Amino acid sequence: MNRYLVDLPPFSFWVHESGSGVPVVLIHGLGGSSDWWRHNISTLAGEYRVMAVDLVGFGRNRLFLRRSKLPLGFDLIASLLTRWIEQSIREPVHLVGNSMGGHVAIHVAGARPDLVRSLTLVNSSGIPFEIAPGQHIANLIVPRGALSFSTVLVRDLFRAGPTAIAVAFAHLLRDDARPLLQGLTMPVLLLWGAHDPLVPVSYAKQMNAIIPNSRLRIIPRAGHIPMWENPSAFNAALLEFLREH
Repeated sequence: MNRYLVDLPPFSFWVHESGSGVPVVLIHGLGGSSDWWRHNISTLAGEYRVMAVDLVGFGRNRLFLRRSKLPLGFDLIASLLTRWIEQSIREPVHLVGNSMGGHVAIHVAGARPDLVRSLTLVNSSGIPFEIAPGQHIANLIVPRGALSFSTVLVRDLFRAGPTAIAVAFAHLLRDDARPLLQGLTMPVLLLWGAHDPLVPVSYAKQMNAIIPNSRLRIIPRAGHIPMWENPSAFNAALLEFLREH
């Protein structure tokens, strides 16, 4: 396991790397960090070169009590990540993003499909939210593993601070990724927790209908962070997909 700083002026960000082989890049959600993939990296690294990033404005890149950069807009962070893939990794990657990280991954794949072998969207944002509270209330179930995740979540939210969260959320609300979804050409896996109160499965079904070459897999006993809440089922589904491509 190796943790290092990627410097691509005017920005820099931390990467957690493990394993060897075909590269897999993991992108966390809003307010998060590479630690959100704690229960997945070692399993994936048995077959792949795994790199989990801390996005600009989050994780080890950010402590709101000190001066540090705020989260970037989707086009800017996508441009930064494509520069990194092109200059440092130097081959196409399997791209995996959770929540807002999936939204970022959509922009990367849409802008530079030549750098993306496959795309996995995990409870991803990207389709504008509907005013449909019934869908969200129906999923107010606390999956096993959610309580242990809360300590990591609280730490990451504290590091990011309220301004970073507000800026990132504003970027998310303003961006409709559906035009990009329609143009995706690589294989796409929609990997969704069955009981997500934030981005319910109905959004996954809409994405599945829009994306030309996609499939949907539902992870049982999981909500918005299925890679933590049910890692065994998540890892099995993701590895099956990666091995195909």
